[in-house]
Amino acid sequence: MRKEVEAHVREQFALFGPQSEHHEYFGFIYLHNGVIGSAVTRSAPCRGEKCVVDSAQALRSIPKPAKVLGEWHTHPHGGSPSLSREDVRGAYSNRHISCYIAFYSAPAGEIYAWNPNRVSVPVAMASRAPVGNYKEEQS
Repeated sequence: MRKEVEAHVREQFALFGPQSEHHEYFGFIYLHNGVIGSAVTRSAPCRGEKCVVDSAQALRSIPKPAKVLGEWHTHPHGGSPSLSREDVRGAYSNRHISCYIAFYSAPAGEIYAWNPNRVSVPVAMASRAPVGNYKEEQS
């Protein structure tokens, strides 16, 4: 299932990464009726490197009964290549969900998975694994 989730996530980043000039996009990944999907929401316009996404909006649009598999989010084009404290804490709060996977894209298009069981930014950053680059996949 991990390969299918990663393929879905790369598709989501290919779609929403280019739209992330002034916004962050966030999605919960779910499995519903045998199909992997994402419940997506967008932040208000970012101010500098500060973007706030209300993930509860995405949570409300997950179909019932679906199994949540993980989350993904973009960083704005002028934003930080690093995870934020809020990124790490948000994924960490969902670590109780079996097989939960967290992904994000950096401003240059790199896509990473990281371990949601990590509670600090440095430890979460050390757990990152590359998944692709949405800008290279568009070429």
